[in-house]
Amino acid sequence: MKVNKWHRKSGIPTIDGIKATLEEKELEYFVSSEDAGAEFTHKTTKSDELLWVGRGSLTITIGTTELILEAGDRIVLPADKSYSCRVGPDEPLEYIRAPWTAPIPFIEIMPKTIDEAVDWIIDRMDKDNRAKFLEIAETRVGVLIFHHGFGTYVRNSLGLWQRNNELIEACGSFDPDGASGKILEAVWDKLTELEKNGE
Repeated sequence: MKVNKWHRKSGIPTIDGIKATLEEKELEYFVSSEDAGAEFTHKTTKSDELLWVGRGSLTITIGTTELILEAGDRIVLPADKSYSCRVGPDEPLEYIRAPWTAPIPFIEIMPKTIDEAVDWIIDRMDKDNRAKFLEIAETRVGVLIFHHGFGTYVRNSLGLWQRNNELIEACGSFDPDGASGKILEAVWDKLTELEKNGE
């Protein structure tokens, strides 16, 4: 998962400023807060979730990886998962949660490279879905079977129909269909590698 850092030249972020941005996008959101130094478990809902820090800092632990978000930073968390969280010791945390649904509200924070896109997709697949993907595809060429269905999900969730042109170009393609095919091949490569390594 990727933390989208706040552009410091944009000034100091505020909760009210973030709320105004979300309201402009007509997004439903929830404001939450935690004490400095607090540790808690964050559980996402049935849809992916945008988490946007307005004040303080937050460390999210995923396996052996720690992701640090400071004021203004954003991350999109996969649906229906639990995350261990720790607030920085210096000040309380204020953050906003918003469902991440199509149409994608912030195309600028979507994956822009094939590697980022592959991680985005695999982060949202449980162990059974990963095994089923390899079983159905059988070979790298076999991912063509997913053009509809799972391929549609890839195109929608990565904003390929919503002018995520940087990712389309990174795939060496001219359109969303071609880009999603390249991404599915790369997903197959990565899952095959993980399977060989017993991960």
